[in-house]
Amino acid sequence: MQRQIDSNGIIIFDDNGKKLLSITESFSDGVMNFSVSGELSSGVSYDFEDELTAAASVCKKIDLDLKGVTYVSAVAFRALIAVQQLVDKDDEATLRICSINRMLLRQFRDNGFDRLFIIDNNILTEGMI
Repeated sequence: MQRQIDSNGIIIFDDNGKKLLSITESFSDGVMNFSVSGELSSGVSYDFEDELTAAASVCKKIDLDLKGVTYVSAVAFRALIAVQQLVDKDDEATLRICSINRMLLRQFRDNGFDRLFIIDNNILTEGMI
């Protein structure tokens, strides 16, 4: 895998140059905003976890836009849970999923993860649920 890192985030490519995952980040009004697109496969889950963990170590509020995510592996769910556990150690910290597509929301619900994470249904994008 190849990684392209710039000031706005990270893009991960497979060995053939196909984009697997894009994580764009921005900071605004005390909130670290992540926009993720592509597949959260096992191979990129550790990069995903590293980005979120780094943000959680310096920022109390994280918003995660997952509407562009087409697949989440079990390892990626484990990564999300690990970051949520880190956030849970600070009463003032939050990890909020602020946008999610219908397929992924169903996966969260089927596995009971909708009870572990804050999923803000008020700002889901058009066509979500």
